[in-house]
Amino acid sequence: MKLALVQIRGDTVYRYEDTASRIKTMIEKACAEKPDFIVFPECAYPSYLIRPEDGIMEESLAGSEAVLKAVSELARSHSVYICIGIAARREGKLYNAAVTFDRKGREIDFTAKTNLWHFDDRWFAPGPGYSAFDTEFGRIGTMICADGRIPEIAGLLARDGARLIIDPVNLVAAAEKPEQLSNQQYEFILQERARENGVYIAVCDKCGV
Repeated sequence: MKLALVQIRGDTVYRYEDTASRIKTMIEKACAEKPDFIVFPECAYPSYLIRPEDGIMEESLAGSEAVLKAVSELARSHSVYICIGIAARREGKLYNAAVTFDRKGREIDFTAKTNLWHFDDRWFAPGPGYSAFDTEFGRIGTMICADGRIPEIAGLLARDGARLIIDPVNLVAAAEKPEQLSNQQYEFILQERARENGVYIAVCDKCGV
């Protein structure tokens, strides 16, 4: 199984149209390497900070379904699995979600973050739970960023048969100098989740400031 982890630049919500365009361009670029599975970070679209207080949230979220449709079509045309982190509404609730499409462009998994960290809960509802899904490579599960801090979440996916856990993230850090930056999740937490459960974990983060 060949994974392509797309480390897209984290951008402001005000540039959501450019972000949507870059997502499609980066899928095409990743497909040149013939991957089996492409993964995007947490809230690749429209942004991690969506600012409901000034109306930009609704404006940007109006494009979420169009982005998902475009990703589905690219998955089908390139015969590749794609998991994208996206802010999306389902049944009247807004979720910090990861949506996975199979090689035929069919949605085979919708996972929403439950461990809403810091300001996540200002606009997102917690997801309903976790389950693995079937692929030609075996069962795969999805968790999102701070979900990895809760041992039971990875454990639930492993007990449901997942041998690989996809983890779209938006890791943050602050320090006086760049070389001092660190984050506990990639330093040791996710390594421990993999050891505890005997699974692989594929983590896809953003880049930039």
